[in-house]
Amino acid sequence: MDVNKIHRSPVMSHRFRSRHKTYFFDVYENKNGNHYLKLTQSIRDINSTAENPQYFSENLHIYEDSIYEFYQHFKEVIRLIEQKIIIIHL
Repeated sequence: MDVNKIHRSPVMSHRFRSRHKTYFFDVYENKNGNHYLKLTQSIRDINSTAENPQYFSENLHIYEDSIYEFYQHFKEVIRLIEQKIIIIHL
């Protein structure tokens, strides 16, 4: 790890839980003053014990210059799911 690297705290943070998963929505400001959204999915290993829970996480960064387009596509996906237009084939 770079000793000159500064750990930045989120400017804004929200979290919610769903079963054995926790979702984090964190907004950060980079060194240039631009913002980005960091989406994190933290998943509890279903084989771990209550005494020793094990987690792994996945991250997605959405940068300021793309966030509006991301939002538009996300809204469209939600609309399609709500209207049950999307059929999921397993």
